[in-house]
Amino acid sequence: MGVRLTVRVQFPDGSPVSGAQIRGVNHDAWSAKHRDWPATTDLSGTHTWDSIDKGTLGDRYTFSATATDLRGDKWVGEVAVRLSKDTDLVITLHRPD
Repeated sequence: MGVRLTVRVQFPDGSPVSGAQIRGVNHDAWSAKHRDWPATTDLSGTHTWDSIDKGTLGDRYTFSATATDLRGDKWVGEVAVRLSKDTDLVITLHRPD
């Protein structure tokens, strides 16, 4: 049984990041086919997976996001979660060290 997952990507000031590249990784996936989940945010800085995992609920995920602003500066962010129900996550980007 899957879950619905919504990931929002934002800059530190809270503004949405359109076109951010998201990569979700299921650390407990039984198959490489079910391990990676690529996506791109829409104009509102959001992407929703309607059924992120067809396997077991309770799997551990890491979602990372990258974006480039209008000046060409790169931004990154990450969040980790164990999914057991429909979830909304926010990734706040920062400049890489």
